[in-house]
Amino acid sequence: MKRLLAMLLTVVLVCSMSFPAYAAEENKEQDVTAKYIVTATGECRAEIKNGTATADGVTVTGAPTNAKTLVVIPMEGEALTWVDGCVDGEAKAAYDIHFLDAQGNRINVSGVSVSVSVSGTDLVVSSVTPSGTDKSLSASVSGNTVSFTADGSHYYVIYQKDGGDQPGPGGDTVTVPIRGDENEIHADVTINDDTVELHELDFDEIDHIVGDHVNTGIVEIDLTELDEDITKIELPMASIKHIVEAAEEAHNDTEALQIDFPNGSVKLDDKALRAIIDTVGEETTVDLVLEPVETDRLNNEQKAAVDDLTVYGGVEVYLLCNTTSIRVSDFKGGVATMYVPFTLPEGVSADKISVWHIADDGTKEKMNTSYENGVLTWEVGHFSDFIIATEKSADPGTDPIEPTEPNLAFLWWLIPVSLVTLVGSGFAIYWFVIKKKTWADLVAIFRKSKENEE
Repeated sequence: MKRLLAMLLTVVLVCSMSFPAYAAEENKEQDVTAKYIVTATGECRAEIKNGTATADGVTVTGAPTNAKTLVVIPMEGEALTWVDGCVDGEAKAAYDIHFLDAQGNRINVSGVSVSVSVSGTDLVVSSVTPSGTDKSLSASVSGNTVSFTADGSHYYVIYQKDGGDQPGPGGDTVTVPIRGDENEIHADVTINDDTVELHELDFDEIDHIVGDHVNTGIVEIDLTELDEDITKIELPMASIKHIVEAAEEAHNDTEALQIDFPNGSVKLDDKALRAIIDTVGEETTVDLVLEPVETDRLNNEQKAAVDDLTVYGGVEVYLLCNTTSIRVSDFKGGVATMYVPFTLPEGVSADKISVWHIADDGTKEKMNTSYENGVLTWEVGHFSDFIIATEKSADPGTDPIEPTEPNLAFLWWLIPVSLVTLVGSGFAIYWFVIKKKTWADLVAIFRKSKENEE
């Protein structure tokens, strides 16, 4: 009995000791959370390091600190067809580009630089919202790389703008290329009648053009694809100042800003640009005008001054400050170079044609002019009205041939020469023809005469 009771107590003791151990094991359990992640077809992701990441040929720099992952989704099929219909051109590539934070929440890309590898010519960029609203973005093109600054939209499309839909007058906004060496951007401009208004340029875009890699020495604003009636461009001086300062800071050979109008070009060197900035300031805009004009605008003094010239046309070039309505003409030692297409008149050679500056008081100055490949080129230290002309004295066919008085002085020489010739001819006929003598006979007579004298 005692043995049975001891066994029972042992079992009870063992069972009672197991319960605390079981309770302790239960307390070690932890909650486990599982997250189900859905990815789109073709989605590419990359970890962001130092604000930069690349995925599927798309590189983003300047990402915010809370962005951990770059997500790039190429738009294909119906999505590409939809976004293509939102823009005025043929879509070459389109993407949904965004970030994810540490919790996987979407962050739209905004204010960051985006570079996309895509092939094509005359490429432009637009952002597109989910509702289909598109907005043109300033973009730069270098080789097969298109760069732009994201504006916070969901989608970005790179496309080739329809060539047949080039806007004309009426306040339309388009883009024009601005080049510096191998790089270029497409800047927004607004067209009103004969005027192109250049929108303020982003400083990052200017630095993309004007860097230490620039070798050409020229920043070029190309308006040649616009309507031929365009003769004026409104330039924001803040952007012009930054171009000059960026070139100075980069210590490169950028030395001029050139504006290519449909009917000619104006190039301002860095000294002229600095003089213009110092004159008008940076908080304004200026109008640069290059316009063909007729000579009927000349006053009486000017008409009298060109009386000895054959005039074939005129060109007006000026720079107007829109704040003071005063023309800027003094470049303080800087130089402006003009390039104007011109067809030589029939019968006039290239070396005879020149550009002249005719002042209001009739004072005229002949410019150092060259003509090559159908373009007249000349340099000036100021803007004004210019005429294209030849000097009448150097222009064959423009002056009648005046009769001249005969020079009778030479007759006094002609008379004795004629007499000597006549006497000599008569003697020769008499001696050789009539007398039938020879040169030997003549020499013999001459020698005999000489001996007699001695």
